[in-house]
Amino acid sequence: MGDTISEELPSLPEYFQYVRPVIEVQQELGGSAKPAKVLKLLTDKVGHSKTPATQPANPRPSKIGNEMQKVRKVLLHAGLLDSSQKGVWRLTRDGLATDLSDINLYHLNELRKKAEKENRENRKKKVNRASLQSETTVNTKKSIGVREDRRRPLLDHLKALSPADLKKICLEILRRSGLEGINITRENSENRLEGECVFQKNLFMLPDVMFQFNCVEESVKAEEIRDFRCAMRRRADKGIFMTIGSFTAEAKLEAQRDGVSPVALIDGKKLVGMIETFKIRLKSE
Repeated sequence: MGDTISEELPSLPEYFQYVRPVIEVQQELGGSAKPAKVLKLLTDKVGHSKTPATQPANPRPSKIGNEMQKVRKVLLHAGLLDSSQKGVWRLTRDGLATDLSDINLYHLNELRKKAEKENRENRKKKVNRASLQSETTVNTKKSIGVREDRRRPLLDHLKALSPADLKKICLEILRRSGLEGINITRENSENRLEGECVFQKNLFMLPDVMFQFNCVEESVKAEEIRDFRCAMRRRADKGIFMTIGSFTAEAKLEAQRDGVSPVALIDGKKLVGMIETFKIRLKSE
């Protein structure tokens, strides 16, 4: 099986090397298990098996966990995995009956591409609907509009703070959101902060996180999201991009583009909401 994988992988996403091992582990567990159990056995299996040339030596559990989540989506698209029970990975009848040697990775990859294309089209439709709705409800007095009006003074006050004070608020929000080990890796200007951190809970499953904070009111464009993701390579599996401004529609699509590491976006309005939730006092407020 190892030789077959080595021959197939050059033309497939790297995480496809885990497709057969994940199914094998699930079958060994009787077809149903919690993700943590699957990850533990998968990590043991990868660690003791012959390492393919495309696979890094002794991959860390968080890396395998992230790849395993991608494999889950592939198996769901193929009808080999059932997602009806939250927190449990359960093989379908087809998944239980699947012979590992009969698995066609190219076919699974085509199913993945088709599903991701449909998801992209659906997201574009949602963004267009949201933009249209925003334009037609500017002058309404719905409760959400009232809430945003109430937060406007706080947002204006936030934007008036110095970059140094804004950076302190950014780090405090990260800490109160359950992140620890916060390490500032780059501060290339007074208006930008970049660093790394990890989730406080469930360290075994969740990957490292990289964050960036912009202290300017300008709209963040898709190019900036792509640049940030490039900086994430080999350093983190997920990203958080924070700004006191906003994000363009293209930047929002780029942040959740399929096949690459996701980037969570937090704009000025969301920052104000988090400041209120965590009861963070602003300077000279």
